[in-house]
Amino acid sequence: MFNKFEKLRQRLSLENILRLNYLAVLVTILLGVLVKLTDSGSACGPSWPFCPPLAENFSWQALIEFSHRLATFLIGVIFCSSLLITLKKRLTSLYELTCLVFFLLSLEAVVGKIIVIFDLPSLSLSYFKLALYSVHPVLSVLLLVCSGFLLLR
Repeated sequence: MFNKFEKLRQRLSLENILRLNYLAVLVTILLGVLVKLTDSGSACGPSWPFCPPLAENFSWQALIEFSHRLATFLIGVIFCSSLLITLKKRLTSLYELTCLVFFLLSLEAVVGKIIVIFDLPSLSLSYFKLALYSVHPVLSVLLLVCSGFLLLR
């Protein structure tokens, strides 16, 4: 029995969690691109982070948008676990970068929430909308780069 727990602990090592984290960020970015290409950004309506239209009447656009939201949530869980592991093991060099990545993820989620709550895909072009749509991919790339640095350290 103890042997099974030891194997599980080895599989959940910080390096494996950071690999999973990098992969999850990459998948989320690709899902975000899919959301944009299929014009699924407002398919779930203004309810964030849930997607009532998906349960009420199924549509591919709602499924694509909800999968993007779900992937972002999973990244948050993965980042929290890596943050807790770096705290527990007192890895100060990783802790600072992990905090930065967690901050970027939180900022990215807030920007995404603002875009959804204010129903920005349907608003006419404004400076506010332009700024948010410009910041969103920049934060995503920064998140991917910082996740890569975490993995390489």
